Amino acid sequence: MAEQNNNQGKDVGRSHQALTQSAPVDMIAMAREATLRDQAAMYAGATKAVAPAKVNLYLGVGESRADGYHDVTTVLQALMLHDVLYVRVKDLDPVVVEYERSLAEEKGQEYRTDVPQVRVICVGSEGVEAPQLPSEQNLACKAVMALAEATGKGQNQAIDIRIEKHIPMEAGLGGGSSDAAAAMLAVADAWGIDAGDPVLTQVAAGLGADVAFFLTGGCAQLDGVGEVLQRKLPARKSNVVLVKPEGGLSTAQVYQEFDAAPDLPSAEVQEALAAAGCGAEVPLFNGLASTAERLMPELARVREWAAEQEGVTDVMLCGSGSASFLVCSSFEDACRVSAAAMAQGWWARTTSFSSLRAAVVPKQ
Repeated sequence: MAEQNNNQGKDVGRSHQALTQSAPVDMIAMAREATLRDQAAMYAGATKAVAPAKVNLYLGVGESRADGYHDVTTVLQALMLHDVLYVRVKDLDPVVVEYERSLAEEKGQEYRTDVPQVRVICVGSEGVEAPQLPSEQNLACKAVMALAEATGKGQNQAIDIRIEKHIPMEAGLGGGSSDAAAAMLAVADAWGIDAGDPVLTQVAAGLGADVAFFLTGGCAQLDGVGEVLQRKLPARKSNVVLVKPEGGLSTAQVYQEFDAAPDLPSAEVQEALAAAGCGAEVPLFNGLASTAERLMPELARVREWAAEQEGVTDVMLCGSGSASFLVCSSFEDACRVSAAAMAQGWWARTTSFSSLRAAVVPKQ
């Protein structure tokens, strides 16, 4: 009997040891399952949208006006690189609404249900950091709120927006503006508003010139302060490498420095733009490039390095920086140059020009 009890004790000990050894693996599996459940809850019934990046093939900036703005002539070109959004619109639970309203009243706070409650979550991907902003400061949230105000939609609703960032911040690639356009389109889809409804263009124009562009995408020339669509152009089709050194530039700071020593387009460059019949014929020009290089000398090193790379035909700063786009002769050249740029310690990505625009992905 003593031997039997002893054997049972050994069995229990071995079982305890096995459980102890397997516990970390089980906990990891449980964490993964919990993450998958959270993601499934977010994606279930959500509207998926894509938000492409852009570059400026041409950026001619005029001298500062009396109102502080600048007249701008620019040609924007969309890229295949894009962020991905998941947007879910749901009705608020009346019981929860009344509970939260009472809590707000106790604290002397206003609780509104005549406008949607919008929550934005950004997650980084492939080495791209996500902006850490309160939801109300994210341009995607502002776009949805502006659309709700313009249409009277969204009452007693909650809107969750998950943005998977593939477009780096402070790069001149228009990621935030594109996210705003995509978020608007996703919410419009949920509200039964047609993607071609003029209200979308009106709201987008009030948010910023780039937001309005992303509703049409492709390649387009814009004037005014960058918000007036002058003409659409057939898009370029080249392979591109995006290169961004560490750090970023404030657009406001670049324009302020630009005013001290404006780099205005020559008459020849302006004539070449007027004669361009497609994106491939647009002269590459960026009036902010020299200013940005003065503020961030590393940009000049990127430009000089790029000019020495075999297979690179053109290099230009993206908007006010701090990314540059390198036009390559082939996809193989682009891949090689991208790898070489990363070896320099820079963020780099291979992509291409495209006709893409911010758009809702059809549900299957």
